[in-house]
Amino acid sequence: MKKKQVRIRRDFTNSSSSVYECFLSETSCVELLQVGGRAEQTIFLPDGTKVLLQRVKILTTGLVTVKLMDGSSVIEPFSLTEGYFLCAPPGTTVNCEITNVRCYANVVCVDNMCNQLIISISFCQDVKSETNVNVLMNGEFCKPRLQDISGQCLPIGQSIQGQLNFIEVKSTDGEEKQTLIRNDIIIPFEETYCAKASRVYDWIQRHIVVPTISKERACIYEVLSADGDCGDIAEGDLICLPCDEACEEFLVCNNQNCLLILRSISTECQFCPSDAKIFPNGLACEVQGQGVFNVEKVLFYPTIEEAVADAEDNNTLIVFPGEYNPPSFLSIDKPLTLRGLIVDQTTVTFPDSLINTTSLRIEADNVTIENLHFIGPTSTTSGDNALLGIPFKSFGVLYENITIRVSIIEGGRRNAFIRAKNLTISETMFIHTGNRNSLHIFNAQGTTNISENTFQGGPESRAAMTFEDGESGFTGTITIQDNTSIRHSQFVLFNLFRFDDVSLFVLRNIIDHQDRSGSSIIFIPIDFTEALPIIIEENEIINPNPGRLAVYVDFRDAGASVPSNGQIQVIRNIFDIALPWGSVTDTVDPNYPVGFSTNAPMSMSLNAFQLVGNIVINL
Repeated sequence: MKKKQVRIRRDFTNSSSSVYECFLSETSCVELLQVGGRAEQTIFLPDGTKVLLQRVKILTTGLVTVKLMDGSSVIEPFSLTEGYFLCAPPGTTVNCEITNVRCYANVVCVDNMCNQLIISISFCQDVKSETNVNVLMNGEFCKPRLQDISGQCLPIGQSIQGQLNFIEVKSTDGEEKQTLIRNDIIIPFEETYCAKASRVYDWIQRHIVVPTISKERACIYEVLSADGDCGDIAEGDLICLPCDEACEEFLVCNNQNCLLILRSISTECQFCPSDAKIFPNGLACEVQGQGVFNVEKVLFYPTIEEAVADAEDNNTLIVFPGEYNPPSFLSIDKPLTLRGLIVDQTTVTFPDSLINTTSLRIEADNVTIENLHFIGPTSTTSGDNALLGIPFKSFGVLYENITIRVSIIEGGRRNAFIRAKNLTISETMFIHTGNRNSLHIFNAQGTTNISENTFQGGPESRAAMTFEDGESGFTGTITIQDNTSIRHSQFVLFNLFRFDDVSLFVLRNIIDHQDRSGSSIIFIPIDFTEALPIIIEENEIINPNPGRLAVYVDFRDAGASVPSNGQIQVIRNIFDIALPWGSVTDTVDPNYPVGFSTNAPMSMSLNAFQLVGNIVINL
């Protein structure tokens, strides 16, 4: 049965709680299959006739939508099953149709509190049992035109041997009819038709009333975190709680098995949506303002530093929205997750006294930081000033499994100094206010994934990220993909010093230099034999500053390693780069903004670049 929508408009008062419109949508009615087929039953009709009928079950479903005068809507599903006795023997099909829909909704108010919505639905339901039958029909031509049967032609549709003659006879209605005569046998022009038609075995119409639907206004909460055994409730679900007054912004609800952190979607009561989950029994809820909650210990702390200090390994700390001001640097010195609830409402601001050092320090394996906005002081002179620092675990040994995601890192001469094994930085905004690089990655081992971040530079910003120094080396895979870089002189610099079997992928980034002049992707050619493959693919690079290149091998200060032919794969990128490309001493491809500097070995050539499917704008 095709689903359909029926609208009925009902105007009430001008009150914001009044119903403006009530309608059904996605209605359908179908037969429910029964184990063993349709049950049969002998029934006596009022005149005493005994008949054998079949029991048919019909499932009717749909959605009812009620629109209120305040613009809000309530959508509720409904379903019911009805039984019918029909003449529906095997081989018949039961079809159903809904007609004459009526939908009524009223808001119930008591003592000026309009907290209940009553919905009434009724309709007519036509149920038919049908089957297809073959119908055989014979029909004569009404007025066939005269035939010319001279020669070898035979009348249409006939296969008659011998001489044929036409005569004309009068039919009983007075109309002329043309026939054929052979051996005194009159053969009329006729054609036989065979067609399929639907035969209705039985047809019942019934008025259906759907049980009344009652909806209560409630406080609607989104589940921000669900830990433990909470049934089918998961992060992102909606839960409705009784609404006695204004809804609290945050609730922490827990028992011995389940912990839920809830955020209201409105301070006012609303009708609970139909897809909301049922609140688990036995959970007690408390109102929570600013502070930090330890999920495993079920304890609240007023500050982040106190929560970190008291945490045990692998604890999860939930930071509620607010402004936090640590008196000094913050060290994450144990495996844990530090998670804010709302990134743009949860700010951690470090004091200006840290202008010569790092403010946020990760000094443990297995650390995750997410949904937090960190702000640190910016020095213009101190080489060690950075907002975030990941130092050595011990000299030459790196901390492992560090994740920073969905956060904001703002401030510092550099946003971060990083040494790490298995590092993930994703969906994070880096706001650079200093005069050096945004991310300075000294060492990277294992899997390094920098993806879906935004690097917002300033008037003195240099590279969005650099990979160089490498006291303990670079190994594994470095993937830089789906990032956006704005107002940096460079996007990424790879100094191949101490690279050891590294794969480099620079994929689908958007790079807009604006007024920061510099080449976009730069290689310092210490040892190209340890960087395989190098793939630069599907990036969009915009640089309005002349004299620069999209991909550049810089031999001027260090390195004499020559990449093999086609080793630097530049594939399907879009280049919008001002002419002329490169400086007067650079060797530049005539068709694409790639090349290398002066001081290159004699064996270096443009054959090092494999150029496939790139697009150049404003050539």
